[in-house]
Amino acid sequence: MAVIEVNANNIYESIRNGDMVTSRSVYKAIKAFDHQKMDIFLTDVCLNGYRDGVAEAEKALSQHCSEKQADGDVEEVQMDFSEVLEVIGKVKGIGEKRLKEIEKKCLEAFG
Repeated sequence: MAVIEVNANNIYESIRNGDMVTSRSVYKAIKAFDHQKMDIFLTDVCLNGYRDGVAEAEKALSQHCSEKQADGDVEEVQMDFSEVLEVIGKVKGIGEKRLKEIEKKCLEAFG
């Protein structure tokens, strides 16, 4: 039996490109992971997702600011904190309780 090298970056690229198809050989390789390999693999996948999320947020913020500047609304380039919380609240897994914790920590840190 051939040994298949399963790389989280390669798998994640497939997910991000929308063509995620787990072949039988990849499935078997992942299924055979021990605890340590699975931890490493899943951490890599999560970190890749986090990095993509940060990049998308920076891109969206940059686009938002550019649109405001193009409209001549230079004063509105600064985002309202309530708008930011509203967007964060739309993230899957962020409920009302977690959103309140985020709001509290931000207010403590930034006044």
